[in-house]
Amino acid sequence: MAELALKIGAGANYEDGDVLCAFNRRRIRWTHAQHVCWPRIDGRKVGGQLGESQPLLQQMLERTAQYRFTRVARSEVLRVEIATEAEATITPQAKDSKLRMDVVEYVARRLRAGQKPLFGSAGAEVWYGGRTTCDTDTVEAVWDDIEHATPLRRTDHDYWPISEESEPTEIVLSLSDSVRWHLIGLGRTPPFELQYFGADRQYHVAPEGTRVTAILGGEEARVHLFVHVDEFSDARAEELVEPLGRIVDDEFVREKKRKHNVTWRDVLGLSAKDISDVLDTRVHCDYRERPAKIVDSIVTAKTLQGGL
Repeated sequence: MAELALKIGAGANYEDGDVLCAFNRRRIRWTHAQHVCWPRIDGRKVGGQLGESQPLLQQMLERTAQYRFTRVARSEVLRVEIATEAEATITPQAKDSKLRMDVVEYVARRLRAGQKPLFGSAGAEVWYGGRTTCDTDTVEAVWDDIEHATPLRRTDHDYWPISEESEPTEIVLSLSDSVRWHLIGLGRTPPFELQYFGADRQYHVAPEGTRVTAILGGEEARVHLFVHVDEFSDARAEELVEPLGRIVDDEFVREKKRKHNVTWRDVLGLSAKDISDVLDTRVHCDYRERPAKIVDSIVTAKTLQGGL
């Protein structure tokens, strides 16, 4: 199954019912897998640092990271491309700028920051980097590891995690599968961490203090409704969050932030009380356990006056 996040109430160039986000089963399970493999205690990620054991995290990175880096000397690192086992040596004097690194300073900085996983032992540290692979087969393999090592089951992790902080401002619908969305991680309780997939094709942690609405809705979107829907493709998911605009002098000019919309009051089978609750930000609303809707039966595409 999959989910759509809808804008509730108009504002900031959004219209009521605009499709803000589309999450498919792969995206949802990948997010949960990251929470399981790199858990938090009191807001702090545990494991993944020298002296802290978190084998599931290292297993996950072995499956998803492009490179494994192993420090083999004070100023020398062996980089291995995990998929091909191709090796390269990184030193401060390397002619290739991509293989040039002040190893001592890099490791010291990474230890000070404590934000990224670091395995091994002092002087023989191991870390991971490069592109992250999180396609369906890889995510399912990560869940194989989780299910082998824990009593957790992937089928219990098919809803997008909503934190207590975000619940009053979000409402969720479930669909059939969707897309690879730029939002990677959302903690279940504050403080939470958000990650996004940048233009450099790397995952980055959003700045501390970034609010969920800033990522999901762009502005302070007053309410999001999450809707449970049927599976859909990555390409369809991308379409669902496209802006509405027109081509002017070979340039795309955006006129509205979203092209696709759901008239949620009419098509979701909500009662008058349900609708009242959705509009009341003091009330927790989560209707995802209701039967999933067919995406194409509830989503409509807007048009511009005068055509595109």
